[in-house]
Amino acid sequence: MAGTLTTFATRLLQSLVVLLLVSVLVFALARLVPGDPVKTLLGFEGTQTQIDEMRETLGLNRPLPVQYVAWLGEVLSGDFGRSITYREPVADLLLARLPVTALLGTLAFVLAVVLGIVAGVVAAVYRGTPVDGLVTVLATIGLATPVFWLGVLFIYLFSLKLGWLPVQGFTSPFVDPARSLQQLVLPVVCLALSPLASIARQTRSSVLEVIQQDYVRTAWSKGLRERAIIVGHVLRNALMPIVTLTGVHLNHLLGGSVLVETVFNIPGLGRLIVNAVFDKDFQVVQSSVLVFAVIVVTVNLLIDYSYAFIDPRTRR
Repeated sequence: MAGTLTTFATRLLQSLVVLLLVSVLVFALARLVPGDPVKTLLGFEGTQTQIDEMRETLGLNRPLPVQYVAWLGEVLSGDFGRSITYREPVADLLLARLPVTALLGTLAFVLAVVLGIVAGVVAAVYRGTPVDGLVTVLATIGLATPVFWLGVLFIYLFSLKLGWLPVQGFTSPFVDPARSLQQLVLPVVCLALSPLASIARQTRSSVLEVIQQDYVRTAWSKGLRERAIIVGHVLRNALMPIVTLTGVHLNHLLGGSVLVETVFNIPGLGRLIVNAVFDKDFQVVQSSVLVFAVIVVTVNLLIDYSYAFIDPRTRR
């Protein structure tokens, strides 16, 4: 028990160090973006006096280490500052956009995991058959297809040509569930395709490795049902690499949401970051990236500790 608590404390401390390094990196990179956010905000009509006054108001005339310490202290107290472009608290922008990205990512993640595992298991069980070949080919195509190109293709085919689904936009499922479902189909499928293909390939490899073990042959010889053997013996013992991969892809879904939200004009956190980069709104950029980093670190912690439930041997 003491060893488990020590391991947990060590991993938690490592995660905090990672977040600290990310905060330093994102703060520095936000300041290295070409252009002046104050001049961008005031435009060509801004005088030097107005520029100097706004720099002082925003604290941009202070040394960078002082700016970083002040910003980090505000973040730790729950204050992410005010957006230069939107003229409102960054926390309000994040709270408004984060649920949209979370909904999009969660649906894509569930779709990728469920269909990926099912496809991988089917391909492994029917190894060498046309079903296995079809899954392998489709998985390879899914891995090789860029997300942004797939989004444009989906819009052209299903929206412009066939007219089945909306071109862009987002409607809350609490406002209009039917309209929300129509608008989510294309971006969710687009976002889930690459993780689905990768999980299917990994599941196939893991299941093929486990299905050749002696205890699986013993289960077959005892006359157990195929479903019980696949689910209770094979899949359970093949989950470790699959869970690791799903954690990696959950993090990649956050990055993919930036492209998908931009292509489908979805007002999520990814599109907010893109607009903030072009507007040189460093307060929004550094706060949004830090939120992404917290989500990634949290997911990695959950994945690490899920191993103990999947394989009790890892508790040692």
